[in-house]
Amino acid sequence: MVIHQKYHRENIARRLFGKSRGEIAFNIVNYLIFAILFVLCLYPFIYVLVSSLQSQEVIDGKSVQTISFESYNIILNNNGLGRTFLLSVGTVAIYVLLSTTLTVISAYPLTRRELKGRKFVLVLLLISMLFSGGLIPYYLMIKQLGLFNNWLVYIFVGLINPFYVIIVKNFISSIPNEVFESARVDGASEFRIVFQIVMPLSGPIIATISLWAGVSKWNDWMTGILYMQNNKDLWLIQQFLRNILVTATPGQGVVDPSIMAMSESVKMAAIIISIVPIILIYPFIQKYFVKGTMLGAVKG
Repeated sequence: MVIHQKYHRENIARRLFGKSRGEIAFNIVNYLIFAILFVLCLYPFIYVLVSSLQSQEVIDGKSVQTISFESYNIILNNNGLGRTFLLSVGTVAIYVLLSTTLTVISAYPLTRRELKGRKFVLVLLLISMLFSGGLIPYYLMIKQLGLFNNWLVYIFVGLINPFYVIIVKNFISSIPNEVFESARVDGASEFRIVFQIVMPLSGPIIATISLWAGVSKWNDWMTGILYMQNNKDLWLIQQFLRNILVTATPGQGVVDPSIMAMSESVKMAAIIISIVPIILIYPFIQKYFVKGTMLGAVKG
């Protein structure tokens, strides 16, 4: 029994560190580097979480740091948070659904070499990734479209990302052309090929761009600041939390005394609340995210 346990421990050590001295030294250095990177990545989250739970209390005439959930109570009991959260979830869901669908529909024709003007369209997509008209023309365009103080501005702004189109195009190009040819022989239309063949086979890349699109829209507060100035009922979660951060900063507008008393912890609690949904969703699509990113990037 003792010999078996010793052999088992040695087997595990060999798997972790290797057999030769060179492999052992290389793996130890790798583990140290990854441990340092892990600490560097994890430290900001721990700092924000600990800061959000801190509260100042006076005990025997001295100010003492204590653990308290008061900052979370202040934010969660704020009027309008529930409505804003549900509106944000619904907006992100609709945006991701439309964005991924239109991205796949836009990318599929670019994989067909018989399409005339295909290279020209790819050049236009590349140019749009590198250059833009700037904020002022974009602002004037949104105004002319009548999207000011309109919920649809959250959907239409950035609905199709050229980078996502190119990534999906590269992924679809990895699907054997025989699959599409056999579908055409059976009389399938191009739209049927997209929805019944391309999309089911593109699960990893769809999960990847869905994550990218969802995170970008969830973290989007600038759209509300620019185009939703007079309708607070249509604020999304990030703009709502930003408003709390502003009220927790001295000298910035009307200050809520209950928030100002715990300004720093309230700011940190707002950050934690804003990232929790993404942290909860990411583990479920991580495997698709990695696979989709690799396959979508390596094939030209």
